[in-house]
Amino acid sequence: MGIRLNANGLLMKSKAVQAKGSAIARAGILAFADAWGDEMERISPVSTGRSLRAWQQGVVQTGGRPRTLQTIQPNTRRDDLIKGLEDLIARRQAALARAREVKDKLDRYFLNRNPPRPPTTPWAVRALAFTKDIPKMENSIQKMIEALAQFIDQPSAVIMGVLLGNNLNPERGRRVVYVRGLTGKKGVYGGTGELIEARLGRAAIRITNREPHAKIVDFKVKATARAMATAKTPGIVSSRKVIRQILKELPSNG
Repeated sequence: MGIRLNANGLLMKSKAVQAKGSAIARAGILAFADAWGDEMERISPVSTGRSLRAWQQGVVQTGGRPRTLQTIQPNTRRDDLIKGLEDLIARRQAALARAREVKDKLDRYFLNRNPPRPPTTPWAVRALAFTKDIPKMENSIQKMIEALAQFIDQPSAVIMGVLLGNNLNPERGRRVVYVRGLTGKKGVYGGTGELIEARLGRAAIRITNREPHAKIVDFKVKATARAMATAKTPGIVSSRKVIRQILKELPSNG
């Protein structure tokens, strides 16, 4: 007595099981995306609204339900930021003027003498350290002026940059602050999202916030992580490694 296998029937059944598993995985991951998006809307801080709007766009693009997108509005700290930048520029310009005075004195009494006098006195050593970054100070002031102009031009712009301590003022022993990488971001960059489905009933979503200040907005309140903890259900993990594994399983990748 022999046993005959219906290979075509087994193949069809296997595809049906995979299709059912894929549908369950898709429904589960999209339900998570919607729940995560709901929680983000509830707890995310809003100033210009650009960051939250980007997250919403990403959720919708994965296949989540339609949402009323956060409106983009003038920065809630706009007046304070403008006043703060104007004051900072004035202080930095005054510091730069003082640094140039010190440089002139250093040149006159030490470097431009004939013959040059070695700048080895305690004051000269401090003055050299203080004045060597004059080009950086000039550049940072120019960046602040440009950033301020962009910020005034576009109400929903954001200010990006880092304030750093510089060398000591040899006259007063104070640190001069300059700005690195300060820019005004006028454009609205938004967010993207995609649903990634693979074999064996596995699915993933990838949501990207393209706003340059998104990490800064999230830094204190950790809204993305808190929303993940609230929305996550068994079987849902947050991992770039898992997404890479799923991408490898896609038919186009063999």
